[in-house]
Amino acid sequence: MGNVSGRFGRFVLGTGEAERIFLCPENIEIDDSVDRVWVGAWVLLDGSHGKIRIGGGSVISCGVSVYTHDNSQVPGGGAQRVGDVLIGRGVFVGTGVVIEPDVVIGDGAVVGALSLVRRGSRIPGGARWWGAPAAPAKEA
Repeated sequence: MGNVSGRFGRFVLGTGEAERIFLCPENIEIDDSVDRVWVGAWVLLDGSHGKIRIGGGSVISCGVSVYTHDNSQVPGGGAQRVGDVLIGRGVFVGTGVVIEPDVVIGDGAVVGALSLVRRGSRIPGGARWWGAPAAPAKEA
């Protein structure tokens, strides 16, 4: 990971030599006040246009991408959509999930593998969401 200047607290990187990319680490905060955060291989945390906050005890599985911008360009030169991403304490984010900007995931929530959490989503604490786009899981 090299030298970074964000507030990362204590966290555990998954095993192996795989890359993890923290863009604009000064905008990324990993909370260690409850427990360590586990960050898997091939994770991208892109804080280039806003803040990313991850609560203690959370798991960010392999291949997750978190964006603070959507890289859209409005015809005529308008600005792209941007926003912070707040991931609560004890959250589990499954393998291959993509999280767009302006998202809040409440404490203890679960986001299933390969889900797309769309811009502006608010996932309540303890909820289980999955799919593309992610939506509340239907109980069997």
